[in-house]
Amino acid sequence: MAVSRKIILYGILTIVLLGILGGGFYYYQKFSRHASNPFNAIPSNTAIFFELQHPLQTLAQLENKNDLWMSLKGIPQFQSFTADLNAMNTLMKHHEGMHDLFDKQKFYISFHQQGEGQTEVLYLFQLDPALAESSVDGFIMDLFGRNCQHNEIAHHKATIEQVVEQSRVVFSYTLYKGLFIGSHAESLVKTSIDQLDSEHSIINPAFEKIKKTAGKNVDANIYIQHHFFNALVQQLCGAEYHESISLLANLGLWSETDLILKKDELLLNGYTNAIDSIQQFLSLFSQQKPQAIEITRILPYHTKFILSLGVSS
Repeated sequence: MAVSRKIILYGILTIVLLGILGGGFYYYQKFSRHASNPFNAIPSNTAIFFELQHPLQTLAQLENKNDLWMSLKGIPQFQSFTADLNAMNTLMKHHEGMHDLFDKQKFYISFHQQGEGQTEVLYLFQLDPALAESSVDGFIMDLFGRNCQHNEIAHHKATIEQVVEQSRVVFSYTLYKGLFIGSHAESLVKTSIDQLDSEHSIINPAFEKIKKTAGKNVDANIYIQHHFFNALVQQLCGAEYHESISLLANLGLWSETDLILKKDELLLNGYTNAIDSIQQFLSLFSQQKPQAIEITRILPYHTKFILSLGVSS
């Protein structure tokens, strides 16, 4: 009888152990082995995207009444975006699983022109294998309200979750290849999924070159793709400025700018690359040496704008 009990006990322990190993292998397969580089999920028509090094810290700084951020919130084209970040920041503080995730994971925000005069935003971050999918779902439910409906649709190998409010899809997201991908524009989520399943991405020698210049101890790294950026800027300006802004498309290929937040200022420092002197006129200045800026010594404190072009020869 004692032998039989031992056999049964060993059998139960073996089943439990196999279950634990099987579950661990499942999540390893799902998140670790197939975890994609977030850069590969950013659609190639991005005009500008932000890589937040420390999302919790950066969003908290914005919430602490940064003067420029408060001005940005007043621009109609950015009101939905700023409302999203404010809501996310509030929830991150109280949602234990997501708080821990954003305390150590980078957060990506990408801007895309979708149709005539319409800008949509894509949100991405890499998932933690220890974080259950239900935690992410719960976070999104809290973000948009528990009274919203939730639907699932298939898109190739991925499953897209839809948040529906008054018969209208207000947000779509997927947990795919170790990434969270979400947007108010479902077409943008689908484009991101399709790009992950292809060999096409923004990563190429020109992008890799500019990425190497990115600073580490900063609040965010900003990447600008000039070919698409001018159209985004034109949406924020009057028609009389569109012609001059269109020159931005031919300035260079990519720019990387490091961002440091202060209460009443944004500190920006970065590089722009150009690979073709015919298509991108910035390469015409490749042999120029940097010049010291002396005029700042005598400019009034409340100067709103200064443009300095340092040409050595």
